[in-house]
Amino acid sequence: MRNLNEKRSDDLRRQAELRIMRYDSAVRMLLMPHGNEFDWDSFHQSTGVRFCGNRFVAAEFEDDPTAPPAPLPEDGTTPSQRYQRLRDLVLSVLGREHLAVVCNQNGRMLCIVNWQTSEVNWHGSFSNLVAELNQRLWQETGFRLQCVVSRMFRGLERLEQARKELSEAEDYRTLMGSLPGEVVFYDGILKTVDLGNQGNLHQEEQARNRELYQSMLRGDTARAKSVFQDILEANFVTSRPAVKFVQLRIFTVIDTFLKSLEQASGELGIQDAVAGLDAAYRLLDAGDIWALKAAAMQILDEYQCIYNESRRDASLPYRIRAYIRQAYQDQNLNVNQVADQFHVTPTYATRVFKQEFGMGILTDIQQVRVEAAKRLLDSSRTIKAVASMVGLGSPAALIRIFKKYEGVTPAQFGRLPEGKAAGCHAEKEEVKA
Repeated sequence: MRNLNEKRSDDLRRQAELRIMRYDSAVRMLLMPHGNEFDWDSFHQSTGVRFCGNRFVAAEFEDDPTAPPAPLPEDGTTPSQRYQRLRDLVLSVLGREHLAVVCNQNGRMLCIVNWQTSEVNWHGSFSNLVAELNQRLWQETGFRLQCVVSRMFRGLERLEQARKELSEAEDYRTLMGSLPGEVVFYDGILKTVDLGNQGNLHQEEQARNRELYQSMLRGDTARAKSVFQDILEANFVTSRPAVKFVQLRIFTVIDTFLKSLEQASGELGIQDAVAGLDAAYRLLDAGDIWALKAAAMQILDEYQCIYNESRRDASLPYRIRAYIRQAYQDQNLNVNQVADQFHVTPTYATRVFKQEFGMGILTDIQQVRVEAAKRLLDSSRTIKAVASMVGLGSPAALIRIFKKYEGVTPAQFGRLPEGKAAGCHAEKEEVKA
């Protein structure tokens, strides 16, 4: 007997689920292009609803992201049973004055309301219905819903446009992270809403952008974080963008951040290290403005480490210079070897050295070797021996760089009188000048 009851219970559950599937399928068909052309008798048979009048709104219900999370029910109900319970509750509230149908659309509850009462202040009327629904939901289940609502359309042929508006509004809500209130009306996000003091917005924006760059240049990332927070609030809280412009505004904010980062790191000579942060990819990959903020804060933390390391390297040119004077006799000494010695790239080592001394590392190595060779040139040493002693692999290499900096060959230099030899380099520079 027990097995028979269980079998009957399973059959009833499957039949209920099948009815819901047919019902949902009929409603989804209504929102497809040319959905108003299908068999209305079949629609009535599946849903029990036969529309009258030509005023329609589409609404989408989803968990309110600003509400505390509700605990999962422990009554053993299946997801389909919980959905049916919620569906029945929505229909009981909305269907009291209007004809309404609902369906499950990718985990969200999609609703079509055939508006039966006055259009005057219909936004307020709809908000009151959602408030009642949420009050009952909170009492019964411990959670609330947020509702996105299209504009009101006349004629079923406009329902496809209503569905598109819901899709745009949902994308908007996703990008903004969340929106306040139980109900978000599409016509309420069609225009940019300025909630703060207007003042001279362009000048304020320029001042914030300039301060973001300057704080990065100073290495003051705490200030940079505060300024970027102000930029986000000015663009998405104080002035809430219209649905059509939210993505453009996000890209503008990202562009401002990246330009400040690029300009500051370029002036500090740390652009190679900063490029490794992949800032553009990380910011563009953010799913909403709060994820964008989190990514920017993390990038600024990493930028601070690079900045601090670059400041510690302020003495790097002098340490490189001292190292060259110690290691010039090593034939393997070159720019790459010097960079490896100090754990930096050859490009970076050359740049900071030239900024400090006005010459490249290779030039300094060659000049140090020439000066050492001048001290070693006498009758007891051959050119080959001197070349080896100053880190050059062959007499030809010594002759080439010696003539480059002294204007004479080592042999000619050795035959000059002492005073003449000492002054030949100065004379050469004088002639150049």
